[in-house]
Amino acid sequence: MGIWGYEPWGNDKAADFFGDLFEHCNLRELVMSKLKSDVTGSNHEAIRAAALILIFLGRNYVWPIRSLKADIELAIARLIELLEDPDIKGNIEYEEPIRHEIAILKARNDKSHSIDEATQRYWETLI
Repeated sequence: MGIWGYEPWGNDKAADFFGDLFEHCNLRELVMSKLKSDVTGSNHEAIRAAALILIFLGRNYVWPIRSLKADIELAIARLIELLEDPDIKGNIEYEEPIRHEIAILKARNDKSHSIDEATQRYWETLI
């Protein structure tokens, strides 16, 4: 099939590379284990980092397709839980970025969701 898109993952060679990456590095398993860990205490930092991996790599032809939607939904749910963590709740420096991260993942998982300008600016700081 060759090249079907302009993105770095939009071709057969890239899709094969990402498939090999996930197969050999157990990346999905590591991310899922962190997303499933207890939200309380310092785990919120690891949960948020795991969700960030899905922000960057959670897309067709990169993330394992059979689990993509469910994995993104789990990341969204866990980030929403983080907003209730006593270390985060009420702290705008944490809450605002996490809300942007949730919005990015929701837009990735459901094309009817869009991101606002503030979230777009936040995304641009990540890349």
